[in-house]
Amino acid sequence: MIEALKSLLGLGPKVDYAELVKKGAIVLDVRTKANIQVVIYGVP
Repeated sequence: MIEALKSLLGLGPKVDYAELVKKGAIVLDVRTKANIQVVIYGVP
């Protein structure tokens, strides 16, 4: 139960996205324009 909660909160093991892509995975960025503005520019 605790491990599932950690996973949901992003506290689990880190993901090696580069390795996943090497194995054929496709990583999609599905953030909206507003999400990106907050992350990059700190705009509320």
